[in-house]
Amino acid sequence: MRPDRVEMVGFPEFWQKAHDVNAAAFTAIRNMNPIQEELFSKQVSERLHKVIRRISKMTYNSLGALTTILLNGYGNDGMKVARSMFEAGVTVSYLKKYPTEIDDYLEFYHILVKRQLNYLDAEDPDRVKALSAERRAQIESEYARVRSRFTNKKGNIRKSWCTMSIFDMAKEVDREDHYRTFYVSASGMHHIDIGGIANQSEEESFDVDVAPSLNWIDIALITGHGATITTMTDYNEIAGHGMDIKLVIAHEEFKNAWKR
Repeated sequence: MRPDRVEMVGFPEFWQKAHDVNAAAFTAIRNMNPIQEELFSKQVSERLHKVIRRISKMTYNSLGALTTILLNGYGNDGMKVARSMFEAGVTVSYLKKYPTEIDDYLEFYHILVKRQLNYLDAEDPDRVKALSAERRAQIESEYARVRSRFTNKKGNIRKSWCTMSIFDMAKEVDREDHYRTFYVSASGMHHIDIGGIANQSEEESFDVDVAPSLNWIDIALITGHGATITTMTDYNEIAGHGMDIKLVIAHEEFKNAWKR
């Protein structure tokens, strides 16, 4: 017997209306597909190149999720996806500017693992009973090796791999304006603070603005579109893949689509 037909949540009748918010942008995004296929098929060996490639590829994948969400009129939630894409773009550009910090980026993994182990040991020890003595010893050893790298003057381990906040990193890569406008609004939506509630509310009733809606589609789309091009361009430059012309064309299509 065939299973019942799967019905996806969405609003197909709304797709064209959402698409028409900026048809040129959706076309430019579709045109990026062969570029990303070629770019990400190229081999890399250096650690920095591998990390930037992964972040860039993840950002492109998020662009697919973003367009799907937006075409169905979930602009509010699209802002939350675009927020992470903005962070990806800032991170890539920051590592491009300060490539020697790649070690901090990678080594902070051992801090995260140790924090999780500490929590489970204290709060749910049954969950880590299966952890072998060898693996536990490895976690402790790696943590001891990198701890001093992330310890501040007060003797505390910092919360992030970078000494800078995402705001300071954005300033370093000339994205302060986008941080203070888009990112602040998107963060409010993500964290459900009063600003986020206001931004996800209908003006007249102050009730929640639900899909399908045209609200925030353009802001989320331009941010995700731009972040994807940024990460791909930075990756191409860092790894020396020689795809400058194709990415310049993609950037020109981006600029033309978003001309005001």
